[in-house]
Amino acid sequence: MRLLTTQVGKDGNGKHAGSSPASVSKTYKMGSFYLTCSISHMTLDRQKTSVQILIPKMKYDGCTDMEEHKNLICTNDGAQAFFAPFGFPIHGEYYDYGYIDEIKRDRNVEQIEEFFGANIDDIIKHIGRTRDWTPPKNAELYEDLHMTFFRTEVLEFLERGWDTVNLTDPYDYSGDAWLKKFIDLAKKAPSIEQKAVVNEKRSRGEDLTEEDYEILFHSDYQVFGSSACYIKSSMDRNFLMLFGVDFEAQLNDVLKQSTFLTRFGWGLDRILLPSVYGSQETNFQETYLLNDLVNDLLIKDMENEYDDYDEEDGGNSQKARIIKAHNRNKAIRELGI
Repeated sequence: MRLLTTQVGKDGNGKHAGSSPASVSKTYKMGSFYLTCSISHMTLDRQKTSVQILIPKMKYDGCTDMEEHKNLICTNDGAQAFFAPFGFPIHGEYYDYGYIDEIKRDRNVEQIEEFFGANIDDIIKHIGRTRDWTPPKNAELYEDLHMTFFRTEVLEFLERGWDTVNLTDPYDYSGDAWLKKFIDLAKKAPSIEQKAVVNEKRSRGEDLTEEDYEILFHSDYQVFGSSACYIKSSMDRNFLMLFGVDFEAQLNDVLKQSTFLTRFGWGLDRILLPSVYGSQETNFQETYLLNDLVNDLLIKDMENEYDDYDEEDGGNSQKARIIKAHNRNKAIRELGI
């Protein structure tokens, strides 16, 4: 790939233009571009990167249309106000044309490939980019897909705590209890293959067993189409059902995704949206300086926030520890230590 290096602040002869300060060297990769992490807004440039394929939440209610949300977005669906995940995150490494390579092959990748009848590289490469390629299977659904990119370490940070979800004896009305109820129902749901076998037996006029009748009259909607499911999409676009996710073998993926969506939506007040274009430059310094300011402002807000719990526990809360550590580190920096 051709590299072009320019000296900002110098004229064509290499002299400083006007009263410009010392020159700053910038390297551009011709024809390439960077995306930014949808969580941290950091430039992605050869970092470990995860792609989340997205599907408009409800095809029939215009969920991607902002017309009804000109003043504000008011939703009870958290991160999934407009888009829902389609599959679990796909892990790889970003390269500078808006794709990822070195894709980690796992059951999720295999399920996506099986569903569309194509390899994962082609599936990702063409989402939202061109209309000269469609997968051999489920092409109509494929054309509705979008993507968002996360730096993998940042995604994993928001997944933290997934391994402590209590699916054995959770507190009543807790998030763990709600998730346990859904997983228990999903584990009992018959697969698409099982339904096909029973329907074939029925079409041949064979006697059906009690188990066959349970499969035949099982309500998928109660599991995958109602509010019981943590994926907020219509039943005919819920990947958990369409892929035939194994809730035993892929339980960790379910817990990680549910934990992330909770933190992203209810913790950070963010919604899932397709990734935004970056530029041909990295934004590391500007993002650091902005985050430095934001952290100072957050500390001031936390110090001014009235919280009975902080007073009752003698300042041992997480908030109190954050404030103390931040102010100490800031004081040390100002001393030049």
